[in-house]
Amino acid sequence: TSVERIAGGGDSDFLRHVLVAKDTWSKSLQEVRMPITQAGLEFKDRVLRVDEIKRASALLDEHNAWLNENNALLAPPANPADADKMILSFAGIGRNATLITYRVLSAAIEDGKVTEESLDFALDAEIYPNRVRRGPGYVHSQDQRDALRDALSARIAKHKARIAECDSATNPMPS
Repeated sequence: TSVERIAGGGDSDFLRHVLVAKDTWSKSLQEVRMPITQAGLEFKDRVLRVDEIKRASALLDEHNAWLNENNALLAPPANPADADKMILSFAGIGRNATLITYRVLSAAIEDGKVTEESLDFALDAEIYPNRVRRGPGYVHSQDQRDALRDALSARIAKHKARIAECDSATNPMPS
């Protein structure tokens, strides 16, 4: 087993590695390469703030993009279904749950399934079943839910602005 450091981005808040190990469960002893993006985000509080939620999600996007660009390097090929994985904090599941919920609902926003009007319902529909499955610490505080809601509201506003911009470009107003 070894870890290779891969040059990654100019940002100082993450490192990229590839963990190289032999699969001792199979008789072939095939080499397995697992990409790791180590986020060095310094949290000042137990609750993720809007900018921290956005940065953690952006780091995960960069990790997934790197996986797609370097799939040949990762023999055997990475499973795209497993790509969106990241441990944000080892202190508990609250921060990880916040990032998971943000990414699930961000995808729903991009698909037009979640709007400002349906956001609270969508948050509850995502959080409560996961509390049952993963435990009561899943986005457990009102402060964390509020920060998550603020980050998703900003995402909705950005999505609406992008749609309006596309609409005005394809259907300009007559002068």
